[in-house]
Amino acid sequence: MSNQIDLPDFDDLMDRIQTIGKLSEEKEYIEIEIMVREADIVRTVTTDKNYFINDKPPAMNFVEATYKRTGLNGELVEYRQRLANVSARLEVARKSYDLLKSRIEVWRSIQANERSLT
Repeated sequence: MSNQIDLPDFDDLMDRIQTIGKLSEEKEYIEIEIMVREADIVRTVTTDKNYFINDKPPAMNFVEATYKRTGLNGELVEYRQRLANVSARLEVARKSYDLLKSRIEVWRSIQANERSLT
């Protein structure tokens, strides 16, 4: 019978694992940067009278829906775009790793089936 399937190289698996690790780290750093900047924004808009509405700090739900999304001057948009890009690349790397593992499982099944026929 001898079905052939390309068995992935274990170096490829290791490369994917390292790529996933690097992208996960990059994603975490971007998320931390966004959180730090969001905290600064909240501090600014709740203490700087220039952002007050009717001489009162803006309500948190207003801050959440506006300033924390884009920043005071759009500065968070770039970070959110970078986060989306890294998240997408991380997802591709994870799916690629899963595919390599699936190929190994298919190979194992074929080998077991061939052994049972002999």
